Amino acid sequence: MSSFSGNWIGGTTKVTISENQNLLTIKLPNRPVATGFEVDLFAPTINAVFPDEASHTGVLSKDNKILWSNGTTWIRDHNTGIMSAPGPDKKTT
Repeated sequence: MSSFSGNWIGGTTKVTISENQNLLTIKLPNRPVATGFEVDLFAPTINAVFPDEASHTGVLSKDNKILWSNGTTWIRDHNTGIMSAPGPDKKTT
């Protein structure tokens, strides 16, 4: 099972990350489904493509946060009973 599988919260958004072997599916409300994969099964790093945004790299920290390459952070949601995660927040300029 992936270290990234489960429920996450990015800001006020709840997101779900699910895994099938090494491929990840990231479901965010009101956004297209993103896909990704773990760079190394023994390293907590993910590469993900967000169709309405860009590709981002996320690193799983020891305190259960995904630190994304665009500067956003997702926190694992332990309260839902189902694991999930949000993709990086869209940056607006």
